[in-house]
Order: sequence, then C-alpha cells, then structure tokens
Amino acid sequence: MVHDDAAEKTRDVDVTVTVAEPDGVLRAFMAYEVKREGQTLDVATVEQLSAKLRDMPSLTHRAIVSTSGFSAPAIKKASAYGIELYTMKPWVRPLADQFPPFPGIGRPEDFLKGQSALLYWVNYSIQLIAPTADSAFGYATGETVYTKTGKPHPAYRTCGKLQSDLLLRSTEVLLSLEPAKTVLQAFPFLPMPSDPEVVASPAWPHTHTIDVSQDKVFLKLKDSLVQLDRVNISGNLQWRRKTVVPDFLILENVSDSTVFAGAAVTEVGSADGAMWAMILGTDSRAISVHHFCLEPKHQKMISKLRVPLPSAQSNDA
Repeated sequence: MVHDDAAEKTRDVDVTVTVAEPDGVLRAFMAYEVKREGQTLDVATVEQLSAKLRDMPSLTHRAIVSTSGFSAPAIKKASAYGIELYTMKPWVRPLADQFPPFPGIGRPEDFLKGQSALLYWVNYSIQLIAPTADSAFGYATGETVYTKTGKPHPAYRTCGKLQSDLLLRSTEVLLSLEPAKTVLQAFPFLPMPSDPEVVASPAWPHTHTIDVSQDKVFLKLKDSLVQLDRVNISGNLQWRRKTVVPDFLILENVSDSTVFAGAAVTEVGSADGAMWAMILGTDSRAISVHHFCLEPKHQKMISKLRVPLPSAQSNDA
C-alpha cells in the first residue's frame, strides 16, 4: 500500500520494493502495475496507471509491466509522464546475449533444470479417532467437517479435504526421518508404468499417528458433534522423482530492450502449491533461489478460473 496524495489515502500497487537506510527510514520505493491482458496496453490504460503512480510522491521509480506489450501511443504517453515500461515475455535467447557475466552460456532450458523428489502414501487407510464417540464409526470423503459451534470448518470443509491435508502433513514430517532418508539416497528408482516420466523407489510399510487436537475439527455423529483427537495412517510410503523444466521469463525495458532480470519458475509437484524460482540479474553471476508456497486465498482464486471453450466446441458440448 502506497499513499496517494491526491486521493489522500493509501492505494495498492502490485509490487513495491522498499529500501531501508541505516537510520531506519524507508527512503525509496519502486512500483510496478502488472497487467496481463490479451491485447497490448492502449494509451488510455497507460495514462490511467501513470496518473495513479504520479500521485504517489514517495515513489522514486515508476514502471508498468505488461505481458502483452504496449501500443505506440501508449509508449509515447508513458515517456511524457516519465514512466518506464517493461514487458514480461518468454526467455528464449542464450544467457550470453543478455547477461554479460555469463559469457558462452546457452539457452536457460539447456541447463536450468531440476528434479523434484516427493514422498507419497500409497495403498493407505486412514482411521479417525474421536475419544468421545460412543462407538467406532466410518466416514465418507464428502462429509462436512465442523467447528465446535457446528459451523463448517474454514480450513477443512469436508473429510476429503481433511484427509488430503493430513497425508501431506504426514509426508512433510516423515521425509526427513528414517527410513525415508536412506531409501531416497541408497535405493534404486525405476520408471513407473503409469507415468514413464516419473521414477519411483520401492515402497515400504509404515504407520503414522498425527495429533489433530489443536486443529479443532469435529464430525457429526448421530446429531452430536465429536472432536477428532488423532489420526492413524497405515499403508506404504514411496519416493517419486521427476525432472522439472521451469517456465523461463525475462523482464525487458521497452525503450532500449535492456534486461532488468530473468527468472526460472516451476511448481514442485506437491498439492500445496509449493513453487521455487531462480532469479538472475544482469550485473553479477549471483543467482538467488527462492522457495515459496501459494497461500490458500491464491489457490482459491486459481480454482475459480475458467478457460472459455471455442464457440465450435461449446456448441458441440
């Protein structure tokens, strides 16, 4: 949030970078309005964004980023306002062409690759334990999970959601313990018949008990709510590996085609939205690696996205 003097209130700017001086005061900001449009940004859009940024005097650098480019009048308008324009586009040229500290290095996809190794539960069963329940009980994945007050649980709407989150929580704990560590390092991995691009370790039997008392999750049994205390997962564990090739993107200045930065971004294959990114600048050989995870609100937004079908396919459907 950056203060807008004209509107006399703080307003959102998509990305801000603040620089803290030794005296503890934030001296500088860099702002980007990121637009992902199907067509090039026109002069009206750039004028609107430029005016918004111009009314924020605390910004020392102002820029607009588009993934679809800018019209010629929009470029002239931004120049008149002193706004830098950048395009974010696929990174296809060799590093040596645009990153002087990397002479003789080819295209990023030729060497910026990685492997994901994920631990999976296979052929498993899950037992939910509620000490206050009158007798043993079963559950369906579509059943609602409640809070203590009888409202749907905000994090685990259904038993299926609770189950998938507990499986992930379990593997996050077990992957750094024995025997998972030894299997990952010492056992052979073979291609999976169902997916030749994935190689898997031998599976081994295991049981894991998870304390869920702090999650405060309740099930409705015979019109009464019972709190889950712990969960037992029994089955087999298995490591699975696959090569991941990131999406390669580059941020380029529209006026002179100079590169601001390049990035390689990829998901790691897990259900929690975990991703990693490598960032390269143009003034050194330093490469920064970042691991991050989509927050629930971002995953919810993505789940609501819909891809429109071509009209011909829509009619057929």
